[in-house]
Amino acid sequence: MDPELVLDVVLLKVCDRVDERPSLALLLTAVERSWQDALAERLDHDAFVAARTLVELAGRGLLPGPQPGALPLPAVAEIDARAASRRAELRERHRDRSPNYTAPRPTAPSPMTRT
Repeated sequence: MDPELVLDVVLLKVCDRVDERPSLALLLTAVERSWQDALAERLDHDAFVAARTLVELAGRGLLPGPQPGALPLPAVAEIDARAASRRAELRERHRDRSPNYTAPRPTAPSPMTRT
């Protein structure tokens, strides 16, 4: 396994994105944190991309260190559904606080975009 990939994946135990620069304390937390706890925390922080990445890597047996197995992992579709639900909740909350809010409309593809 590529050492850079291993470090990036371990960062997802405490970060929402691999390009974050965590403190030393968070790095030490990452080393000690189980994959199950890391996944639960990423979901609690609405870090759905990080959670999806962890689940996909676990499904391929590519997580470094002890592998999750004691607890069932959520399916990627379940994470995506949770993300969609959270987006809808936040949109509704924003609508309630902003009387002039209009929901975003789907945009047409740019003429410069290849299809």
